[in-house]
Amino acid sequence: MNCKNDNLTLISFNCKSIERSFEDVRDLCEKADCVILQETWLLPWDIPILGKIHKDFGYTGNSAIDVGAEILRGRPYGGVAILWRKSVFQSVSVITSINLIKTIVVLIVKNKTGDISDKSNYRPISLATVTAKVLDRLLSNELQKVLQIHEA
Repeated sequence: MNCKNDNLTLISFNCKSIERSFEDVRDLCEKADCVILQETWLLPWDIPILGKIHKDFGYTGNSAIDVGAEILRGRPYGGVAILWRKSVFQSVSVITSINLIKTIVVLIVKNKTGDISDKSNYRPISLATVTAKVLDRLLSNELQKVLQIHEA
C-alpha cells in the first residue's frame, strides 16, 4: 500500500442533508481516509447517494427517520454514515440490523505500514444511532456511580 505517512486522517462532519452537502463531503473525501457524517437528515432512500460521492470510497449509513407512515417521523437530524477510502480499508464488513440501538463498528489501522495480520495494529471506532448514544450515556452515568475506574 502506498502511503505518504503512517497517519490515518479521519474527518467528522455535521451536515443537514446529504444532497445539499454532496460537494462538501466529496471535498472532505479528497482530504481524508475516513469521513464520518453525523446529525444528518439521511432518509433511507438517500443512503445509495453516499456511494456516488467519491469512486474511491466505500460507504454505509443508517437513517433515524421512520418512513413507514404517510408523515415522516423520527429525529430528522439523527442519521449517521461513514465513508472509507477503499485502498486503506481493503476488508470492511458492514453488518446490518433493524435494531434502534445499532452501532456500526469500523476497525481503523493504527500503523499503515505495520503488519495487517497483527490485531494490535487496529483500533475500533463506532457510529451509533441517537438512541444508542442516549442509552450509552445513561448506562455510563449509572455505572460511574457504583464503579471506580483505575487507569493502568
